[in-house]
Amino acid sequence: EEGKMRRTLIAVPVLVLGLLWSCDNDDVTRPDASDEERITRSYAAVQELSFEVVSGHVRVQAGATDCTRVELAHTYSPVGVFKPEFIESDGELTLRETFDGGTVNGYSDWTVTCVPGTRIRFTSASGDLQVTSPVSDLRATTASGEVTIAAADGDMRITMRVVEWLLHGRRHSYLLSQ
Repeated sequence: EEGKMRRTLIAVPVLVLGLLWSCDNDDVTRPDASDEERITRSYAAVQELSFEVVSGHVRVQAGATDCTRVELAHTYSPVGVFKPEFIESDGELTLRETFDGGTVNGYSDWTVTCVPGTRIRFTSASGDLQVTSPVSDLRATTASGEVTIAAADGDMRITMRVVEWLLHGRRHSYLLSQ
């Protein structure tokens, strides 16, 4: 009995370390100042993803059950003016676009691979949201971005000023008076 207990206690930390190692492959590359910068981060699976973007395109897709993977590609210039934030806390991952400076040129493209059933919170000025992973709860607010939802199992609330969205491959539009 005692020998079995010790083996179990040793196996659990090894399993946890193995999962963390499999998710730990962060990377940042920008070969040339004029090229696209790519940032890749991986986290243990989260229950909620929050996006606070200005004009970035966000794609949420289904993936492994033990990881949340974030891939960001951007070309904002001048170099250093764009400051992406990755904030992880209590089962939630917040991805935020911040800018230091005046005039900025370029784009950002976020691709997040997450566990099916993850809750999504999205706010943007003109950024787009594309969801192909089944989500349990979706809240999206945008002034003029597009929201495309291919799979959702739970509640959805989408608030837009200029409304045009795709739901299950069908285009919808509506002008809000809010």
